[in-house]
Amino acid sequence: MRYTTLIIFCLLLASCKHNNTNNDAQQLILKVDLKPSTISIHEIFDSIQVIPLETTDSCLLRGPVKVITGNNRNYILDWKNFQVFVFDDKGHYLHTIGKRGQGPG
Repeated sequence: MRYTTLIIFCLLLASCKHNNTNNDAQQLILKVDLKPSTISIHEIFDSIQVIPLETTDSCLLRGPVKVITGNNRNYILDWKNFQVFVFDDKGHYLHTIGKRGQGPG
């Protein structure tokens, strides 16, 4: 019994340590301007080009969410049709990727 009391006392002493944290640390105060500011679109982009897209019954966009351009083509993801529409750099419709088939479901 005497040894267990001594062991418990030693364990309690070993678990105690001095905390060296500095409670007098400097506080950093940030002032944020929450007023909306205006910025011109020309400050963000070098050039802006509007391309009117051809609209026919086979290429009507219902919910376009993303446009990717490359290789003189524009790829437009339409989430409502579950398709990607492909247009050339002049806006003419080329083809559609992801047409639904006759499979089950």
